[in-house]
Amino acid sequence: MQRLPYKDRLAFHLQALEKYNAWESEHPQMLSPTVALASIGYLYQLMPTEAKQRDLNVGGIIRMRNILSKLKSKK
Repeated sequence: MQRLPYKDRLAFHLQALEKYNAWESEHPQMLSPTVALASIGYLYQLMPTEAKQRDLNVGGIIRMRNILSKLKSKK
């Protein structure tokens, strides 16, 4: 994947943030930040200890991003 110049990356991220802000304004918050964070903590506690100690394998994510970038460039 070709790396974009800094200004282009910044513009891309600003555009993504604007899209998110528009989406967020149309979708009211269902949980307070405190409750949301507590919920994440509770879900983490439910995970088996072995799963928490395992090294992260991001190979699948990297492969998916490569495939998606090739699909995007074909358009």
